[in-house]
Amino acid sequence: MKRFFAVPLVLMLALAGCGNDSPVPPPVTPPTAPPFTPPVTPPTAPPTTPPITPPITPPTTPTPPTTPPGTATLTGTWSGTTTTEAFGTEQTAFDFTQSGSGVSGTLMLVDSEGGNFSTPVTGSVSSSSATVSGIFTVEDGSGNVSDLEYRYEGTFSETTYSGTVTLLSGAASATGQFSVTKGGSTPTPPTTPPITPPTGSSISGTITVPTGGDVSGTVVAACASDTCDPATDGLSSSVQITQTGSSATYDIPLEAGQYEIYAGKLLNTDDVLDPGEYIGAYPSVSAPQAVSPPAIDINIQMQGSTTSGNASSRHALTGSSAIKMFRATKSFLTQ
Repeated sequence: MKRFFAVPLVLMLALAGCGNDSPVPPPVTPPTAPPFTPPVTPPTAPPTTPPITPPITPPTTPTPPTTPPGTATLTGTWSGTTTTEAFGTEQTAFDFTQSGSGVSGTLMLVDSEGGNFSTPVTGSVSSSSATVSGIFTVEDGSGNVSDLEYRYEGTFSETTYSGTVTLLSGAASATGQFSVTKGGSTPTPPTTPPITPPTGSSISGTITVPTGGDVSGTVVAACASDTCDPATDGLSSSVQITQTGSSATYDIPLEAGQYEIYAGKLLNTDDVLDPGEYIGAYPSVSAPQAVSPPAIDINIQMQGSTTSGNASSRHALTGSSAIKMFRATKSFLTQ
């Protein structure tokens, strides 16, 4: 019994299912995932090192030379001779440095007795011409000290420098020639300056007496000392005018030095300035000035007195000593 009951129940359940119009979906099969394949990484190329480019150094602009190429320059040492009437031939050496148109350096001179003397020089250059000068300190036999300039003026090339040398000391001057060649040793500084001054030449001018007077017999003296005596100072000198008339010229040969110029016409040896006697000095008796040879136009206007007077001290006044005495005796002068 139980068996038959079970079958109808199953059938009923089956029929009940058949009576449904909806289709039965097929069983769902889940999708199958494809097999995992790891990503392929391409091989990495080794890093490329760029080539090292050396730094580029800009070209250096060359410094232009002080003296353009192909132009002669005084820079260097030069040796040769300087010849003057005052000192004869002296061995000469220059050591120059030129900068543009300026030049400086050293001059060395060696005289005929072996004495060597040196001094700084400066100058200027224009094209192929150059002027340089140096000053020595000189002392004469009486102990007087003065400056003596050597001035060189000439033309130069790469190998030679030559021209004229002028010696200047006060108003005195002398000229000569020089020639030096590039090369040689650097001058050695001296230990002693030159002691011989240049030759002096002369002092000249005109002597004039007051109207109606006669210049004949006038003594003109160049006095290097208060004594105006060549026996003591070794330099003083005088001349006597022989020309007649109210004026005459004079010329006194002298060594280099400083001189006061006096003139006097004395008719006797007393201490009185008598009529017809005259005295004078350059430029005046009251204020004489020293001059150096060579010198020209050292003119003196003589003075006389219409009144007599006595000198401050009494001497037998003759020649140049009389002139020096009257220089100090103002009472004889016409005011």
